[in-house]
Amino acid sequence: MSFFDMDYKSDWWKGEGSPLLKSPLPGPRSKEIFAKGAPFTSLTGRASLCPVVFEHGVGPWLTDVDGNRFLDLSSGIYVTSLGHSHPRVSSAAASYAGKLMNCHDYMTEIRALYFEKLASTMGPGMDYIHIYDNGSTAVEFAIRAARSITGRYEIITLFQDHHGKTMGAAALGRMNTSHNTGRTQGFYTVPRPDTYRPLWRREDGSVDVEQYLSFYEQFILESTTGNVAAFVVEPIQGWGGTVVYPDDFLPKLSAFCRQRGILLVADEILTGAGRTGKWLATEHWGVKPDI
Repeated sequence: MSFFDMDYKSDWWKGEGSPLLKSPLPGPRSKEIFAKGAPFTSLTGRASLCPVVFEHGVGPWLTDVDGNRFLDLSSGIYVTSLGHSHPRVSSAAASYAGKLMNCHDYMTEIRALYFEKLASTMGPGMDYIHIYDNGSTAVEFAIRAARSITGRYEIITLFQDHHGKTMGAAALGRMNTSHNTGRTQGFYTVPRPDTYRPLWRREDGSVDVEQYLSFYEQFILESTTGNVAAFVVEPIQGWGGTVVYPDDFLPKLSAFCRQRGILLVADEILTGAGRTGKWLATEHWGVKPDI
């Protein structure tokens, strides 16, 4: 029997019980391990403010080295959709780790099965697939692909989008001195229709999407060379504040791009794979991105 057919209890994760505190936070063992490893790296604010050291996870539960148990509301960074230590996922990873580690671009049976399954899920027009192990690399490839397809080179994104930490991907976000350089040439950011703090409203108080699109048109005319290859967006902004755009924004942006020969790239690293209730978040608005 393969792990595809493996039977397991649907409530496998419930055995962990409920949140439990056995020590102050962080506990003594967490402090010891944190002090040992922290000097060698930099950590996010939340990891520094409460430097607990996690030891294992089951479903939505995380347990630290001091025995404290937490409900993992962050789901990793939104991506641990099936929970920690899912029996079928763990079995699959262990099985292939003991069978084959890396053969670069050569085809394998499991890769062929994955391609076939993903292509059938994505549907027509979304069935040419490249696999990468992180969001930054995927976005870098999307940029290269858009430039190759269109013969253009400029890229636009929205204020406070986050697309990665490598040079091209980082240029599609807010820059600061830690990048040690200015924004990469040919990369631009434009205002997002922030539903919390919009720049333009209609008389009824709703976000005026047309005003944003009008600004984008003027921006392309005045601030680019007119060689825009792609508009890269997060369908729902993650690090920018979990911003869900007005319902008419993505459909109108898609039409805006199509009319100008600009490719629409959806960065679904945080929102894809069913995390919003549909396979891709763009499906909620009937939008099919180009990449």
